[in-house]
Amino acid sequence: MIKNFLSSNIDDAQRKFIQDIVDLGLSFYKGDIRENLVIKYKDNDNLIALIEEDLPYKEGKSLENLFKDLEQICKYSISQSDPRYMAFPDTGNSLAGIISDILKVFLNQNLIAVDRSAPIATFVEIQVLLWLRQLIGYSFNSLTKTNSLSDIGGMWTSGGNMSNHIAMMVALNYMFPSIKEKGIFSLEKKPSIVLAKDIAHFSFKSAALALGLGEKNIIWTSTTENYTSNIDNIRKTLLNTPKDKSPFMLICVAGNCRTTSIDNIIQMRRIADDFGLWLHVDACHGGNLLFSKTKKQMLKGIELADSVSLDPHKGLFLTYPSSYIFFKDPKALTIFSRYPSKTLSGDVYDLGLITPFYGSKGFESLKLWLLIKNLGVDGIGKLIDQRNALNAEMTHLLRNTSLFTFLNTNTFYRVAFIFFPDYLRNSFYQKITQKVLSIEKGISLINKYTELFCEALYKNGKVVFDRFSLPDFNNNLGLNYNGKLTVMGMAIGQHDLTNKIKEDIINEVKKIGSQYSIQFEKELNFLHTYSEENSRNDISPASW
Repeated sequence: MIKNFLSSNIDDAQRKFIQDIVDLGLSFYKGDIRENLVIKYKDNDNLIALIEEDLPYKEGKSLENLFKDLEQICKYSISQSDPRYMAFPDTGNSLAGIISDILKVFLNQNLIAVDRSAPIATFVEIQVLLWLRQLIGYSFNSLTKTNSLSDIGGMWTSGGNMSNHIAMMVALNYMFPSIKEKGIFSLEKKPSIVLAKDIAHFSFKSAALALGLGEKNIIWTSTTENYTSNIDNIRKTLLNTPKDKSPFMLICVAGNCRTTSIDNIIQMRRIADDFGLWLHVDACHGGNLLFSKTKKQMLKGIELADSVSLDPHKGLFLTYPSSYIFFKDPKALTIFSRYPSKTLSGDVYDLGLITPFYGSKGFESLKLWLLIKNLGVDGIGKLIDQRNALNAEMTHLLRNTSLFTFLNTNTFYRVAFIFFPDYLRNSFYQKITQKVLSIEKGISLINKYTELFCEALYKNGKVVFDRFSLPDFNNNLGLNYNGKLTVMGMAIGQHDLTNKIKEDIINEVKKIGSQYSIQFEKELNFLHTYSEENSRNDISPASW
């Protein structure tokens, strides 16, 4: 029987079991254990049935006997590294990232402090933070000239949600310094944030609720036909701010989670300056473009932001979790320190003093550190450029199926579209013109078959698109419909696909598309059979 605890005497059985686990992980990456499907689909009830059991009070099972349980988990997990997975760009398949994740578990460092917790790991994380500040265009020092915690100006977090929470908390305290002592209720006016509806990440609304600002103190602005923040509407809205509100933070979206469209950062900076606002750039999707020589100009002006959030686990081939938040003022995080004087000291580098919400945390920055050292900024940038070109190619191949209407132009790695076959359009629009079909019922029909098509792909397990809700701001359907559509999203995280994989993807799309085109046509021609009984609520975080 394998010993349950590692010690300095690692025996052959333990070594072999660890190797078996690595081989199991490799089998998952390769696809063998999941039968070469992106996902071997089971519904929630069946998954629960596989896992549910009474709390094991008595002597447990040996690790050898639990190996089959681990195999089962692998068998029914979704593979975001599979090239046919196109819901999100989170491939997590860089070898540098994977081996770092393996090694960090063995190292088990706690980055709350240097002494007795994470001696060299602390400086690896600080180095990564300094590198990313440099890429953004913020002031930075070399590691040897970083004299205190107040020089760092950033921190690792578990995801973009938390990074954006911390950005708002810092902005709130920075813009209203009295609340540290007196609290938010001491303010004469209600602190408010300004952001575009339908494209801003759900984390900002969540943060406003969690930080006590309240949902009613979110100032929503409109969105352009290109799915970017409407500059003119922001300015007009701020000029007419209710007297009881005090806007303090403007959200600039550098790659939204639905279409990855990027706001004009320089224009957003001008508005922030004109109205005395903190400018936060949410670059969790777009931030990977900082590595590209050809695409970095899409983020022109990012160095002017007061804070920037980045998510390497979204577009830099790293596993979860890997997110960062940065501040133009390197001292911004020190306001939350338990010992403010220590953040200015030249001999204190305990990151836990400047990481709000986090005490103990693991050595997660190792993987980005190793990836950058392995590929270099230019090497990563070339992969990003290749991925952008690949996404443009795959979008073109999808268009050529004549099965879809696209709602946006693919900016760098995400495009939104609906299931609406070309050959059905004349009949569809004719029925609307003749008032046989109302616009609302026509939209419901499109939504239904977009959902059915997308879910059929997912359950077959060979191709996976995202599914969420999005308005047709550019009126691509020509119906002047102001509500939200059920849409699919394609986001390719891979930097390369073989011709065989591309062909397999398109063939599966055409196969399922053909089946639902026939059903769509029948229902369009016999409208009395229409029902919404198959409708489901949105399931993707892109809709949250």
